Amino acid sequence: MQTARDQRFASDQERTSMKYTFCLIFICSFLTISVFAQTKDIDKMSEDEIYALSSNREAIEKLSNADAIRLQTRLVDLAKKAEQTFKDGRELYNKGDYNTALTKFNYAVKFGSDKDEPRYFAFLAFTDLRLGKPADAAAAVSVARQMEIANDEDTVFVYLAQCRVDAAEKKYSDAIAACSVANISAGTLDTVTKTTVLNDRAAVYEASGDHAKAIADYSRVIDLRPSARSYYDRAAIYYVTKDYARTVADLDESIKLAPNASSSYIVRGISYLLLHDYDKAFADGSKAIKLKPTDWRGFYIRARSYEERGKNELAIADWQKVLSLDPQNESAKAALKKLNAASTDEAKKDETKKLLAGIIGKDQTLTAETFKGLKTATDPSATSPRYKDANEAFETGRTLAAKQDIDGALAAFEAALAMDPKLSGAANNIGAMYVKKNALEKALHAYLVALSIDPSFTMAQENLDAISLRIRDARRNATVSLSKQGLTDYYRARVSFYRRQITSGNDAVSAEIHRRSSRLDCSVLQRAYQNQYNFNSLLRDLKSDLDRGELTFSPAEASDIPAATSSNWKAATALFDAMHRYGCIVRAFDSMDY
Repeated sequence: MQTARDQRFASDQERTSMKYTFCLIFICSFLTISVFAQTKDIDKMSEDEIYALSSNREAIEKLSNADAIRLQTRLVDLAKKAEQTFKDGRELYNKGDYNTALTKFNYAVKFGSDKDEPRYFAFLAFTDLRLGKPADAAAAVSVARQMEIANDEDTVFVYLAQCRVDAAEKKYSDAIAACSVANISAGTLDTVTKTTVLNDRAAVYEASGDHAKAIADYSRVIDLRPSARSYYDRAAIYYVTKDYARTVADLDESIKLAPNASSSYIVRGISYLLLHDYDKAFADGSKAIKLKPTDWRGFYIRARSYEERGKNELAIADWQKVLSLDPQNESAKAALKKLNAASTDEAKKDETKKLLAGIIGKDQTLTAETFKGLKTATDPSATSPRYKDANEAFETGRTLAAKQDIDGALAAFEAALAMDPKLSGAANNIGAMYVKKNALEKALHAYLVALSIDPSFTMAQENLDAISLRIRDARRNATVSLSKQGLTDYYRARVSFYRRQITSGNDAVSAEIHRRSSRLDCSVLQRAYQNQYNFNSLLRDLKSDLDRGELTFSPAEASDIPAATSSNWKAATALFDAMHRYGCIVRAFDSMDY
């Protein structure tokens, strides 16, 4: 048997002057309804019998005046009861008892008066969406929009329901348009209604990727009705956009208003980790554990805090707790493997802390060897000291470079570097001059030297990435031949590039997993996986060239490559499995637990 709501959707076009007809649930009894009405007191009829009688024009026309008045009285009473039932349903809805609320709203739809029914159907749609029934919600909204909407409140509810239905179907432009209609009508209503509409529109902007407009709407909510939830919502957008300082500021306000909301401490704790403020991260992780000891994320934050401060034994205990609560947590598995290895052999502590630290040219041995090689090859001051100091040589090089005297500029920059081995700018400019001479291998080596002197030298890093890409393409086209040292430098540059890409991708995945919304952007996982996959391909080629004796890596560097390959492959596999196993639905932050 159909529900009253389904019946209403099926026959909404058949309207009567007293009531919109829902369906033909009592069609078999309609043939005898007039006789029934004459033989049974209307005052003693059940609600369903009154409903059936009111839906049959022919039977109504055969009623006596007295019975017609009694019928009208019963209908008015039913409408009043429907209105109260609707109010009860809203209270249940607000408490999260959606199944019982749905029953109440169905009753209101069936027996309510025509003027009230748009909002009844709107709340029917809200409840269907909560219960995971988007098709039913869309049908309810469709009926509501065909009715006469007589006031701003009903307009808000109907178009807010339309907004949520469109958002559920990822029709974000339509959803924003519907929410905007609701927002206009909400201007005359109470603050709670205004902020509800703005919250919904902000969530749609967020889902569509328009973070600026989402922040604007959440800010208006805070101006109108500041609450722990509103600050938390805006903090979530700041977190996604990597504005961690503002994330922390909003969560500070949220926690003032709701000091027992564990999710706020978790998001703030992770933000502190990303800001490298490990003491504050530790405090938030500990507070989250106290509030919700079954949530692995508090232990995750505290474990990271311990680890960054060198308290490995305490970190191991917390990582083990993470695994006990979330047995598939890859971060915990990797951390425990690393920390256990470090505790077994203290000499390997730094090596295990940074994957491939030696390969990417950031360890002291590589720095010294690389720099020494360049100085030996280019030390004009050994035979022709022309400058009083490194600065004079450097400025001369810049002047000659501006005049396009590439060879003269190169000699000046080499002299500057020979006189001041810490002058990273000179090494970078040596690379630039070699690029102009199309000596790609020497340019690559010079940029590596610049970074070995100053690992934070952004321009040198960008130049290194660019030249390594040119060499990659030239190798594919067989238009360049590298020496063993040149090929080794090339791999160092490409490993450095992919490690930064992977770090960036993993940060994006972490942000996506830990943000407020449960809607995950699958492209974030896909990009992170592609980085891992490309890195695996590079490591495979590196291993092949190493086995053929084509590279000059030290034994210590070479010994790290198999472990790096294995670790990276596991990471790629974990991302791949997550995309397939969960359909890009990953663990997200819970709703705030106020």
